[in-house]
Amino acid sequence: MARQLRDGITDSVLGIGIDEGTSLVVNRNGLAQVMGEGAVYFVFADHIPEECEPQTPLTFSNYKIWKRENGEQFDLKNLPSRGYRSASVQDGIVPRG
Repeated sequence: MARQLRDGITDSVLGIGIDEGTSLVVNRNGLAQVMGEGAVYFVFADHIPEECEPQTPLTFSNYKIWKRENGEQFDLKNLPSRGYRSASVQDGIVPRG
C-alpha cells in the first residue's frame, strides 16, 4: 500500500486482511459481510508515507483500520468516517495493540 502511494500509482488504497476460517462476501453494490470465526481488517491509506524506499525500514503514520467480525458489514464504496483506529509503522516496526 505504501509503495503504491509513494510511486504515485494511486491517491488512496484500501487493503483487506481476512483471518483464517473467515470469509468476506461482497454484493454488487459494494456492501461486504463478514462470515466465519475470525475478523476482517480494512486498512485505508490516503497520504504518502514518511519513509518508503528500498533497503530502508518503512515509516508510515496514521493510516486507518476498521475491524469487522461475523455478521458485521462494511461499505466498500462509502468508507465510514468513524469507528476506525489510527495505526502507524515506525522504522519498520508495527506496534502491538
